[in-house]
Amino acid sequence: MSPQDNQQLRYAGSPDVSRSTARTFDGAMEQLDDPFVLQIGACDGLIADPVRAHIVKHNLAGLLVEPLPDLFDELVAEYRDAGCTRLRFANTAIAGKVGSLTMRRIAPGLHDLIAPWAKGCATATAGNILSPAVARRLRPDLADAIAAATIDVEVCCVPFGPLLREQNVERIDVLVIDVEGMELEVLDGYPAWLPLPQVILAEYINLGKVDQRRLREFGGDQYQVNDIPPDYLLLRKDVYV
Repeated sequence: MSPQDNQQLRYAGSPDVSRSTARTFDGAMEQLDDPFVLQIGACDGLIADPVRAHIVKHNLAGLLVEPLPDLFDELVAEYRDAGCTRLRFANTAIAGKVGSLTMRRIAPGLHDLIAPWAKGCATATAGNILSPAVARRLRPDLADAIAAATIDVEVCCVPFGPLLREQNVERIDVLVIDVEGMELEVLDGYPAWLPLPQVILAEYINLGKVDQRRLREFGGDQYQVNDIPPDYLLLRKDVYV
């Protein structure tokens, strides 16, 4: 669905909060009253996770999506050990079809030999697991190690809308997307029957300049866009006034 279609969506009854104190994701989260969180690319619930602390602190409700089975099992275990009782989990990727797709990832057991953050490196985009822009920022030996440790795996996939209906999701207050270059594909599938999220945090570091602009334009003029590298933080203007 296009940003123009999303521009028609409204969320009634939004809280009156101040945009001036919500320039960061943490600030935006703390101003929402019991938000429902959808996290796509939730990894293990620990690595570079911007929303975990809020979920655990407030026992928030949400749906956490992770396609890789081993990381999914760790994700579920981490939140259950943390006493979070209002979460749902989905072991799938989001795509335009029901079926399977090929993801590139660092082989389990090898990421610890590269860097802690390497555990979360996985993508369904064609080519290298790292975008050229990201690869250029790494030491050559580190980039080579990642390339050598990369394998292909098949994962289940489902379109955005059917997943939400299956999980009985009726609203998304906070949408967090970290899918290594597939962020626009996810947003393009945002269902027309669902109000726009109040907060979107989406990684852009693996996107080209044109796609970064498209990401900033999601929702038409309904969002204020904050650049917090490596993410864009989109705050809905009717909420953060």
